[in-house]
Amino acid sequence: MDLNAEQKRIATLEPKGHQLLKGVAGSGKTSVGLYRVHFLLNNYCFGKDDAILLATYNRTLIKYMAYLYGKMAESEQGELSTLFDTPNRKVDIKTVDSLMVNHFDAHAAEHKEKFQLGLPQNKSYQIISEGITKLKKNFPDVGILNQKNTGFLLQEINWIKDCLYLEEEEYQGADRKGMVKSQAENKPQRLQKNSPTRKAIFELMRFYDQALRKMGKISFSGMRIRALEQARKAPQVRYTHVIIDESQDLTRSQLLFLKAICNQKEYSSFVFIADTAQNIYPQSWLGSGNSFASIGFSMQGRSHSLSKNYRTTTQISKAAYSLIEHCAEIVEDENYVKPALIDKHGVYPVCKQFSDERSQADYLAAEIKRLTAEHDRSDMVILGRFKRQLDQIKTMLAQKGIACSDFNDKDLGFDSGDVKLITLHSIKGLEFPIVFMVGLNEGVIPYLPDADEEGRHDDEVKERKLFYVGMTRATEKLYMLSSGKGSPFLMDIAPRLTRIDSGVKMRRFYNVAVDDFRFKGRITNIHGAEEKVRQWILAELVETYKYPLANIAIEYPVKAFSKTGYVDIAVHVNRSGSDEPFLFVETKRRGHSLEDACEQVRSYMNHCPPCEYAAVTDGMSLRVMGRQGNPVNDLPEFREMWALSNSVQVFFHHLKRRQKAQLCFDPNDPTTVEVDVNGMSKLLKADQLEKIPLYGSIAAGQPIHMNSELDETFYLPKAWVRGADYFALKVRGDSMVGAGIDNGDTVLVRSQPSADNLDIVVAALNEDATLKRFSKMGDNAILQAENPNYDPILLSLDQLQILGIAVGVVKNGIHK
Repeated sequence: MDLNAEQKRIATLEPKGHQLLKGVAGSGKTSVGLYRVHFLLNNYCFGKDDAILLATYNRTLIKYMAYLYGKMAESEQGELSTLFDTPNRKVDIKTVDSLMVNHFDAHAAEHKEKFQLGLPQNKSYQIISEGITKLKKNFPDVGILNQKNTGFLLQEINWIKDCLYLEEEEYQGADRKGMVKSQAENKPQRLQKNSPTRKAIFELMRFYDQALRKMGKISFSGMRIRALEQARKAPQVRYTHVIIDESQDLTRSQLLFLKAICNQKEYSSFVFIADTAQNIYPQSWLGSGNSFASIGFSMQGRSHSLSKNYRTTTQISKAAYSLIEHCAEIVEDENYVKPALIDKHGVYPVCKQFSDERSQADYLAAEIKRLTAEHDRSDMVILGRFKRQLDQIKTMLAQKGIACSDFNDKDLGFDSGDVKLITLHSIKGLEFPIVFMVGLNEGVIPYLPDADEEGRHDDEVKERKLFYVGMTRATEKLYMLSSGKGSPFLMDIAPRLTRIDSGVKMRRFYNVAVDDFRFKGRITNIHGAEEKVRQWILAELVETYKYPLANIAIEYPVKAFSKTGYVDIAVHVNRSGSDEPFLFVETKRRGHSLEDACEQVRSYMNHCPPCEYAAVTDGMSLRVMGRQGNPVNDLPEFREMWALSNSVQVFFHHLKRRQKAQLCFDPNDPTTVEVDVNGMSKLLKADQLEKIPLYGSIAAGQPIHMNSELDETFYLPKAWVRGADYFALKVRGDSMVGAGIDNGDTVLVRSQPSADNLDIVVAALNEDATLKRFSKMGDNAILQAENPNYDPILLSLDQLQILGIAVGVVKNGIHK
């Protein structure tokens, strides 16, 4: 990628000790780190012993950095030195563990020790199992010493070592939440501080270490302890400049090791690159709520932020942010950076649910083949929570003639011709144009085995971050697929930011509240499973495809010889001066076969010649067909010319009551209005309506002169405006979009000279007027926009005249 001015500014800052670069996914943090290596190499490596280290978490990211650096070198037209193709004695780009292994080897040689690093997991479990059996005699009341907890106990032992809690007293006092249930007592169990449980776990760690030692083995967490000891005493190498990518993922021992091998000089530097929203490892130090001060760094006044996501489209960015925006543990972290949008538009992510793995694989194969017309298959990646999911997908796709290759850190194969298969943990730091996230099922993600209530919550936050990481790997297209009951995380992603399929505007299924059901008076089974799907489609027809509710009917009769059938939904339009059926929709409960529904709706169309389109859906799939039964990509959107001959539509949003209504006006009789509130329609006559005067423009932007001349009038139900004087104003500008007031809307204003805090007011400023949210502060007032692009207006109360408060918004104009 080409670095912009802000990225280059940060990359070329004068080195002054330690700094933090925090940024959102796709903000170019790694690119800035690479460019900074080039900058420091050419400007701040004066001495013979000066060197630069760019360290990261795993070998995958090293390979990706090489690929990314090649792209950057091309765009910089030769200005960047070659860091990866030829050895450079001044620059090392390595994983932290590879450096630590070198120091561990030196430590072993010095102490005349010989250890083999690592142990197969099944062998580790065997040692833990033996330790449980032995220690249970001394700790009979400690329920966690159970053979079913071997996985957790091994993880806990490694966590203790990575945190450098080498004395029992340190571990007893450390903040640590339990993650298992006591199988013996069958109830949640916490790892209480200063408890026999922690003492037993610490003893088990000693047993485990002794067993490894007898075998001539050492764990990676044990290796790191010795490597840190050696680095502090006799470092094998020193670096004047240290840059740590993905620093939120490193353990305490890894971070302190890097600190120990930094060569302190007047111009040395130590840069942390991090995104707390992408911390997905339980053993990480900074990502678990620990401060930089806990490892000896104060970041006050030393941090820089990159908030713009240049990787993904606006649509994908919005959907990903909606997943985490209400998670306090993520967004309230002091180092969290809220994403800012850039003008990179694409398509909304697809979110689809299937009844089984085979249906999911069939869809996946069809989409891959369709996309191959415009994309190389190396642009595509399939992500799974577990490798077993990917193995199953690989087999199923092979049966469809689609070759997939397992991702590995030795040969990333970015430019190969195969679709890649990668686990969610392994995709971290990478990006692909097209991402398929598969098997997003309940019980798969979040994966929370045997967690107690508090531990479950902490694990769920990690799993949410993992899901977020997967979403933000896509640069162009994102598919989120489930093969059974979907992950609860899918429900946390705003439905308006996803689509039911590629190439369609319809948002994925969502539950409509019963209070918001349309046509309530005509529904026979209001709580039925099929009705939920019908109400979703009705909402989509009105909100997404913009059909006026007056154009829609339910249970529409269609005569077939001597019998009469009833279409679930019928949409009428006006063509050539007459209103006639245009679209039929049949709905089924979720997961129901659509074959019978397709036959049924075709029969309805055959007996209703004006009808041109039909659709069937179960909330999981949508099929649209034309008059001849031919497949059609999507439903047609409403056109103004299709408005029924006897009505004009507007929408009214009551700001105070948070209520929405649709009003249908007869252009030949403005005193007749049909009002639809929450699906309940009522026809109102003149004696039930109040005439509202409509004046000229009011500014929802910078203050402008208000036109006091009467433009026209319109009518609203008396029940809405009883007991006060009201008038209406047309809105110009976009400063109140956050309150749902758009340019071109009309606001309904209740005349009054005062307002409460946070009321939206029409305020006169000398001869100008504006529409803003009001706040009183002593003798002053603040007029605040609902758009971050506008600054607040601060003035004294005697400079301000309140004309009234906005109580409602009329969308799509006002009609006489």
